[in-house]
Amino acid sequence: MKKYRRLCAVTAVLCAVCLLLGAVPFAASAAEQSLNATDVTIYALDEAEKAVISIPDDYPQSFTFAVEGASEVSCRAIRGSDLEVEGTTVSPKVVNVYWYGGWGYYSPLEGKTPDQITSHISYDDQYVQITADGKTYYATVHVVNYADIYARTTAQNYLDANIRADMTTKEKVEVIAKFAADREYNVNYSTFTDMVVFGGGDCWASTYTIVEMAKMIGLDAWDRNGNRDSMAGSGHRNAMVTDGVNYYEVEAGYSMDAPRDYQVRDRDSLFSIRYNREYEGYEVYQYDGKVMPEKLTVPDTYHGEPIVSVGKQFISYETNVREVVLPDSIKKIDMNAFEGCTALTTINIPPETEAIEPFAFADCTALQDVKANGRIRYRDNAFILDGTVLLEAIVSGSYTIPEGITALHPYAFAYTDVTDLKMASTVKTIGNGCFYHCEKLTSLRLNNGVTSIGDYALTYSAVTEMTCPRSLTEFGDRTAFNLASLTLYGYEGSAAETFAGAHDNVTFVALPEVLPGDVDLDGTVTIQDCTALQRFLSEMTTLSETAQTAADVNGDGVLNVRDVTNIARMLAAA
Repeated sequence: MKKYRRLCAVTAVLCAVCLLLGAVPFAASAAEQSLNATDVTIYALDEAEKAVISIPDDYPQSFTFAVEGASEVSCRAIRGSDLEVEGTTVSPKVVNVYWYGGWGYYSPLEGKTPDQITSHISYDDQYVQITADGKTYYATVHVVNYADIYARTTAQNYLDANIRADMTTKEKVEVIAKFAADREYNVNYSTFTDMVVFGGGDCWASTYTIVEMAKMIGLDAWDRNGNRDSMAGSGHRNAMVTDGVNYYEVEAGYSMDAPRDYQVRDRDSLFSIRYNREYEGYEVYQYDGKVMPEKLTVPDTYHGEPIVSVGKQFISYETNVREVVLPDSIKKIDMNAFEGCTALTTINIPPETEAIEPFAFADCTALQDVKANGRIRYRDNAFILDGTVLLEAIVSGSYTIPEGITALHPYAFAYTDVTDLKMASTVKTIGNGCFYHCEKLTSLRLNNGVTSIGDYALTYSAVTEMTCPRSLTEFGDRTAFNLASLTLYGYEGSAAETFAGAHDNVTFVALPEVLPGDVDLDGTVTIQDCTALQRFLSEMTTLSETAQTAADVNGDGVLNVRDVTNIARMLAAA
């Protein structure tokens, strides 16, 4: 028994020794590695900003990654290279751009001297890979422009010092407008940060400053297009501010030395409105809401007087609006008013409307529900005035101009995808730019009866040939402007031949002289001509090009039963 106890004791001691000897290597292999950070933020300034402000010490400009428990650690930037990496320390990377003749390169071109060298820092999220003893870690590095923090801090300090709880909303907005107006007008700067850091900026900088500071005190604000206002310059912007009840238009972008003029104007409508002397009423020329509604209803009066017109580019290229409701008092819809409103499906044309100017509905491809019961009607995908003037067509592919139309308004088919056009026999005049940029229309046959075609009518179109009747006596000087070539088919001694002779890019081809209705080309119009055309229409026989020209009595470019009827009427009249 004693011997057994001694053996157990010896065994216990040996086990303890083994455990003691193995403790150190076991602990080392079991130690957990630990990366000191997976999400860090560093701050930077560009060279211009460094000239006027500096980054405080408590805003780190670099960060060093470390892995506890690892002997070998390396670091590299991934997903781009806009970080400087030195060992395991990362910092913002300044990227140089070398400019040659308006083109920028990230590396200098060998043997060439750049026109200028600019630099920038990518202020966004960067990513790094850290490798420690064969194990891989990933971290996100947020590169932040300290100038943005400086600007917001400066603005907040100003607000804290100048905004009181007992102020009205308008008084608060005036305090904010003064902050922008106390800085110089400078076309080189266009942001809120720039205006605060550099002490000045253009109208865009003033606008963004007002918008940001209004939001900082709990108001809603957005930028407004101001370039349609009276006396405004191209590209001008100002601000809209609201407390949810009252709206204010805020202007602090005037070009002059500080302190500059500023204005806070009460708005009783989100529509920009001005007086229209032509129609003795008001015109809506812009909608200034923060978001374009799907249904936009234009008011019928302003300060007790009627809204009589819709201005140029009213809501052009707004893709949210689906329905527009116009008041009955509207008399004119101006150029480009709804151009590019690709979601617009429904609109009413008031009974008093008498003018729709060019491109008013250009590229309104979804338009399908048009209520028009006055002087202007909408039929056959076209706006038609008094049943005789085709103002604007919204068409693609083949299209036949309705009978009764006598005039095609300037730019009536401009920018459409019409590929084949058949004229009504009643058309007499074709306005300026009528087929401007019709890039799929390759040929055009004018009906017998057309007397004039205007300037730029075919400019930038694909038309390469046009058939002209004798009745066409007036060509606009620039009808074929910017066409590589155009072949006119017409009659000797006609205006078509004269026009071709005066333009190097136009070729004239004489058509044979034919007697209208003389289908069998025997020199007279008889009942046999009606029979010949009927047989052709029934596909019982064929007709030569010359015979088809004679058969097309109404000159609409289409042979049909109407031509048979017209020949019969000619015989009856004789």
